[in-house]
Amino acid sequence: MAGDYLNFLNEGKIQISWGQSGKGIDDPYATYSYYESSGQYMKDPAIIPVQIQLANLKWQTVSSWDGGIDLNMLNNRVYIKADVYNHVTKDLLWDNYNIPGSTGYYQLGYLNGGELQNIGWEYYMQGSIVERKNLRLSLSFNISRNLNKFLSFPENFLTIRGSSIGNGVYPRKAEIGKPIGSFYGFRFLGVYPTDEDAVARNENGEILIDANGDPIYMTYQGTYKFQGGDAIYEDINHDGKIDILDVVYLGDSNPEFTGGFNTSIKYKQFSASFDFFFRVGYDIVNQVASETEGMLDKNNQSTAVLHRWKWEGQNEVGLLPRAYMNHPCNNLGSDRYVEPGDFLRLNNMVFMYRLAENITQKLNVSGIDLGINIRKLFTITNYSGQDPEIGRTEKDPFWLGLDNARTPTPKIYSFRVLLNF
Repeated sequence: MAGDYLNFLNEGKIQISWGQSGKGIDDPYATYSYYESSGQYMKDPAIIPVQIQLANLKWQTVSSWDGGIDLNMLNNRVYIKADVYNHVTKDLLWDNYNIPGSTGYYQLGYLNGGELQNIGWEYYMQGSIVERKNLRLSLSFNISRNLNKFLSFPENFLTIRGSSIGNGVYPRKAEIGKPIGSFYGFRFLGVYPTDEDAVARNENGEILIDANGDPIYMTYQGTYKFQGGDAIYEDINHDGKIDILDVVYLGDSNPEFTGGFNTSIKYKQFSASFDFFFRVGYDIVNQVASETEGMLDKNNQSTAVLHRWKWEGQNEVGLLPRAYMNHPCNNLGSDRYVEPGDFLRLNNMVFMYRLAENITQKLNVSGIDLGINIRKLFTITNYSGQDPEIGRTEKDPFWLGLDNARTPTPKIYSFRVLLNF
């Protein structure tokens, strides 16, 4: 009876694996101490230490388990593969690790410490939709999700790289439980219509007053007093000052889902295939917009600045702060420049035509295929920058997805001639 229910299944496989792998350093001399000559003392050359000995350095270890299934069914016309995994990297290798200068050195070539976890799943499906003598149509689809987070850091690890704030600056932090690619900054709430609107408020929205009963006005780090036309940032602790204490987690540059799908069709001597690629559920810091919409200097600006604050009392949706040379805080690193990077891209498209046999026989070949290949033809996205496909890395815990106007992905056209002998 059980077999009758599985008649649709041609082949099935369940697989479970566990293992460990190690990764060392590439430089064989990185663990040795060495010295070099630097100037002289009196009449003798001065010898100074350059690199500290790393006698206790060891490989980082990845412990991983994977589980999945493979299914072939419906007369081998449908194939499904699904996997889940959990990878934990221990004794992470950090290169050029900063240490206090009081030690006589400023960096260690490498340091072991901390743990990083990657968990996720992958799914792939392929199906032959139509199978006839002169017509074949197949579809495939894949999707995956990966979540990474730090489980621990090395002892005395500095979780903040640069605590300064300023125009165009996003403080870099690494936190336990947060993914690599997280970014932090201020919450941008719009523009003050008038000078009188730039008042400090408590958590209930009530205006803060001083000992004389006068309203307290918002300041930037207790020095610059906000005015009409200036950017509004959320005062997280309601102390009337915008400073490092108002920096919050804004999001991360890791996509929730990554995947693609393919369509292949063949009709007589013609064939075509279309490959799509997508990423959804992640954010990008549009650094280009930050540099072309700040209105802080004499550099060229985007046409977006035409919709900026110009007169007292102006209050419109989407209004940009006023133009002000060298303004100290109108362009702080904030969610003003954080945009969803979701996109769908036609990654590859191929059209082929196979010449008739009577032609190929005259040329003494078994087959000739002529075709055209087009790559990166178009991208569908709401991201306002040049390219939402920002490269990622797990080597730098302070990495975040910044778009610095790198060269956009080019469209590539190529012609193909395939000879079969």
